[in-house]
Amino acid sequence: MGIQSNKPSRKHSTVKYNRTAKAPMKSFPTTLATTLIVMATATQANARNARHVGDSVTLGGQRFVIWGSASTGIMPKGASIAPDGKRLYVSNYGRRFLNAISVFELPALKLIKKVNLKGDSIESALSHDGKLLFSTNKMGSLLQVFDTTTMKMERSIHIGGFPKVIAVSPDGAWVYLSRWSGRGITRVNTKTWQKQNLTTHQLHPRGLAFCGQGPNLFVANNGTNTVTVVDPVAFKVVREIHVGRAPRHAACSHDGKVLYVTVMSTSQVVAIDPNTDHILHRVSVGRAPKTVVVSYDNRFVYTADYSGHSMSIVDTKTWKSTSLLLDIWKGSGLAVHPTDHWIYVTGWCSDDIWAVERIGLNDKPSPAGPNRPRRRICRTCRSIDFMGCRTKPRRHRKRRRHRH
Repeated sequence: MGIQSNKPSRKHSTVKYNRTAKAPMKSFPTTLATTLIVMATATQANARNARHVGDSVTLGGQRFVIWGSASTGIMPKGASIAPDGKRLYVSNYGRRFLNAISVFELPALKLIKKVNLKGDSIESALSHDGKLLFSTNKMGSLLQVFDTTTMKMERSIHIGGFPKVIAVSPDGAWVYLSRWSGRGITRVNTKTWQKQNLTTHQLHPRGLAFCGQGPNLFVANNGTNTVTVVDPVAFKVVREIHVGRAPRHAACSHDGKVLYVTVMSTSQVVAIDPNTDHILHRVSVGRAPKTVVVSYDNRFVYTADYSGHSMSIVDTKTWKSTSLLLDIWKGSGLAVHPTDHWIYVTGWCSDDIWAVERIGLNDKPSPAGPNRPRRRICRTCRSIDFMGCRTKPRRHRKRRRHRH
């Protein structure tokens, strides 16, 4: 398990001088040797933290390679992939009326359409046949339904309570939504488009996943330390599972046997038996993991790390983990391709999406993909803060006063 960097950057250090003396504080040979050691250490550190196309990590007999990136709209959050793997949909939250949904052709990661809305897009999900795209819109607290062939909106349904994550029931008859400020969830019938609300009395419900026998619906409550278990047939709360402070997202293994929940406060992925509520494992990942997805072969679990600016990988056989540092600013959305060959991560503050290729240790990676320009990276800025994205203020030149 290690990181290979193709373009290690160099960090220069300077000799420290005494401000009150004319000569350096140390002799030249000693200072030169110290400087060379510092430079070598900095170069090694930067190599370990490289974020270039072609860099990779290895885990569980597989290699994960940074393939390329593309620009999205402002502040991309969720990402979802069509069942046939041909299109990728990115929800953009940061600017109303402009490029709320970016549609990409896969695997080329080519932008083919921008969907402008009255409002924004928070998260999205596709119907099982791929014909409909469901998207949540903060402006008006709406669930909006699009025809994926034309990307025209077919209907808009008021949900209320700041709807967030969307989960389609296994039979496709219902669409479930978490209501961030509504302390509950809503379900919408996909035939009649009538809605029903359920109050869970938990603060900031967010992540949703169907899992286990039944299956039941699991709701991660970001404002508490619990996951709510809901019986989707009776549409009532069954029980609560305590997992740790600030659980955010949930995903189920494709065999329905393990539920995975990200816990942002401890930077962990918690593996839970969905039938007994028993916590199987706690695995440390990158800082402040947000979205979690499971590979289709159930071998790996991936997280988008908000404060780590990375994608973490968990081996479900050994429960070891590693992080692949990406040239993003605050990882947010995440989606895995049906072939398991590609994983896509959005950068909340860098306005982009990155593609990671999964290959065998002896396999040759694909030719490098696009690397599009996007918002300037500034992970250390401490000035203007807009929804977690810090930017440097513009410098205004003073106008010269002309004497008349």
